[in-house]
Amino acid sequence: MSTALEIEDLHYRYPDGTVALRGVNIIIEENQCVGLIGPNGAGKSTLLHHLNGLLPEQIQDKQPIRILGKQLTPNSLLDIRRKVGLVFQDANDQLFCPTVYEDVAFGPRQQLANEQDIAERVAAAIKRAGLEGLENRPPHHLSGGQKRRACLAGVLACEPEILLLDEPSADLDPRGRRELKELLTSLKITRIIATRDLELVADICDMVIVMDNGQVASVGEPRVTLANQALMDKYGLEVPYSLRSPVAPVAPPPASTEAPPTPPAANETATKDDPFSAPSGDPFTA
Repeated sequence: MSTALEIEDLHYRYPDGTVALRGVNIIIEENQCVGLIGPNGAGKSTLLHHLNGLLPEQIQDKQPIRILGKQLTPNSLLDIRRKVGLVFQDANDQLFCPTVYEDVAFGPRQQLANEQDIAERVAAAIKRAGLEGLENRPPHHLSGGQKRRACLAGVLACEPEILLLDEPSADLDPRGRRELKELLTSLKITRIIATRDLELVADICDMVIVMDNGQVASVGEPRVTLANQALMDKYGLEVPYSLRSPVAPVAPPPASTEAPPTPPAANETATKDDPFSAPSGDPFTA
């Protein structure tokens, strides 16, 4: 299996002085589906933005990132961006055209000259994302989940070899989430998913990378790593519900062996010790 992505000792500091990445080292093989998890501020989104050259602001000649065997440099940047597609965390940062069709077609139009080829790509991506019938709708009239689908369709229409997704299941209803899982599973390309949806990672990922404070804290098989209660607690995460140990059911109390008391007969007279019973010869009885 060939290496899709290799990062060696990647550091990054934002212009305001915030240190976001501290010596990140990662190797991902082609066609792997990798979950990138960690608490807020761990550096997940910052890392994704490095993988198609959005960061740093100025690409250095010796950027410590290799994509599909090619080092990320100013000269290789455009070619790498054609091969690495990114779905942003906030769909509103990615949708800007008058209609869904135009948004999905924007990427292919930068790559292809033939309008028929563009139309075929757009139609296939829209169908795959479940947006058929919404081609002419303005993106700002879409629901949150539909906007996220439109972003994904726009990236898929460019036919990337590596797909980066930042919180792709956010804003999706249960049906949309199931369809997203099916779609991501069907893709035969490298997928890197930064997410807080740990059930999604457990279901579809081959590898999980735990990040904390700008560093790689742990790498492992998803269902083993995510079931590690101590590890999840350490990094402010929770074991997915599907991986939690079953709780033994509470046994019902044992049945009583004593015979139930016999109720008094309907015509039984009250006992003499009952202060509320009427004495014999009661003048008020008929």
